[in-house]
Parts: sequence; structure tokens; C-alpha cells
Amino acid sequence: VDVTTGEEIDLTPLEGVRANIVQVSHKHPEEILVGLNDRDPRLHDVYRINLVNGERTLVEENPGYAGFVTDDDYNVRMAAQPTPSGGMNYLMKNDDGEYETLIEVGMEDMLTTSPVGFDKDGGVLYMLDSTDRNTAALVAMDLASGEKTKLFEDAKSDIVDAVVHPTEYTVEAAASNYDRKSWTTLDDAVKGDFEYLATVADGDLEIVAGSLDHNDWIVGYELSDKPFSYYHYDREAGEAKYLFSNRSALEAARLAPMYPVCLAAGALWFEELHSAGRKVLIGASAVGIFIGLFISLPLLPPSSMSTLDATGELGETVGWPELIDQVVTIYE
Repeated sequence: VDVTTGEEIDLTPLEGVRANIVQVSHKHPEEILVGLNDRDPRLHDVYRINLVNGERTLVEENPGYAGFVTDDDYNVRMAAQPTPSGGMNYLMKNDDGEYETLIEVGMEDMLTTSPVGFDKDGGVLYMLDSTDRNTAALVAMDLASGEKTKLFEDAKSDIVDAVVHPTEYTVEAAASNYDRKSWTTLDDAVKGDFEYLATVADGDLEIVAGSLDHNDWIVGYELSDKPFSYYHYDREAGEAKYLFSNRSALEAARLAPMYPVCLAAGALWFEELHSAGRKVLIGASAVGIFIGLFISLPLLPPSSMSTLDATGELGETVGWPELIDQVVTIYE
């Protein structure tokens, strides 16, 4: 799509074929890797497509894999192979072009263990890994030795996002989401950036895109009482400027905010005993699981019912002052 004229060019003019983008690389700005199921509707082969003239070249024919992992030089490095037991094996392509099993993932970890990308030299694989741990951690795997190094882990939540330098391919930050999306910086070079971005809006921060010099970022905030909002962040100037939201019609609307709540399912008992002038605290505590949920507090008092049109959703916006006062008291 030409961003100036709006003209569209179909790079995959094939009837009944589904296309998906496999890889986009700054090293090859006029080409992309695309998956097409033109040969077999069940499988996507990997093609290299020229964005200027539409020329399409087959890179890898798919014999039955769920997908491929490629690098920024547009080399097909790995393949994902489902197992009969519901797991997923990740196979590495050797120098002879044959695939050998590198990682075996059982059914219980299949959704939370997967490759993310490679380092600058291509010898280290970044991946999410929940095998032999309770939550998915971000790890770096040396492809020569198979040794894994943990980069970041949250004991309460899976890692859900990461920021990688656009040209150096170093991991700069990682995010988990227990009750809200929370970022942890792994590189001091971006620590100040994330500290500032946390003050721009009271929402969950998303790093949407960035320039190759790593100065200009497009960031977004997911807020419970406003539409998703986009900002341009200039790192050198240290300033984020509002761009637009994804639903402008809701910008002026008064929406009920949501609040994260964590409930502990278990038992708690403590008692104070006084003996020989001493106070002793004894008790028992057993917590089985923690349940996360979100609540929204009512915006309007019951008296507003007479001035509002009755709708099926009105009950979600009308509440009781007593309830609000009680919540405020508990919160404070």
C-alpha cells in the first residue's frame, strides 16, 4: 500500500490462497518472506517476494511442518513439528539442509515454550521456556552447546513480551502480566525510557514499533476506561506526543475503569496468647491458589435512574454511594 496515494498492489494474486508474513528484515528492505499454501492448502511454503516488481521465489517447501523460524538474512533456520501426544518439537536445519531435533516440548508446555529469534551472530536462540518451571521464562540458548541462560523470569506470571534492539539484537526489556502488564529493563540504556513512559498514561504499555536508529518509538497504552492510545516517543528529546486512538468516538465517553483484584483461596487463622507477661503470636495459614479478576465500580448514583433512558446495560453504570464509600475506606 502506497501511504501517500493509497494505491494497493496485490503481491500474491492467487485464487483461494492464504498468505501470511513470515519475516521482514531491514537488511532486505525491498523483499519479505511470505508463507503461501498454493501447492497444498494444508501447508504453507516459504517464498521470497520482491515488493517492487512482485517477483516470487520459492525458499522452502513445507513437507508437513506447522511452521518455520527464519533469521534476518532470510535463512530458514528451524521448523516446528507437532507430536502425536500434543507436544511440539523444534528442529534445527544443519549444514546439509537436513532437520535435526533440537528441542522437545511436551503437551503441558507446548503453549508456553517457543522460539523468539536469534542474536546478531545467529549462534544464540532467544526463546520462551516453561519446561521444568512454573512460568514461562525468557532464555538464551547457545546453539553449539545447547546450554540455556535465563534472561528474565517472573515467579507469578509467564513472560508475555520483550523488546529487542533493532540492529544489535540484544534483549533490552521483558514484560510479564500477573494483574497488569509490567516491564522490567534488562539493559540500563533503556531504563530511563521505560521509567518516563510509565508516567505518560495510566495504562499497560505496548512497544508497537521503532526506527532503526532506536530513537523514535511508536508506543501505545491499553487503558480500561479509554480507547487504545498511540504516542510518538522521541528518546533524544525525552518526550512522548499523543497521536490518535483506535476508537475516536469513545474518547469523550465516560467509561467505568477496571481494577485488578487478587483473591487467595485458602484458610487463615492467627491468635494472640499472653503468657508470663509475654505476647505470643501463633496461627496457621494455608493458601492453595490465587485467583485474579477485574472489577468495575459504578459511576452513577441510583437517583440518576429517573434522568436516564432505560437500556439493557444501564445496571452496569448505576451503583450505590454506600458501596463506593466502603470501597474508598478499604482502599485508603
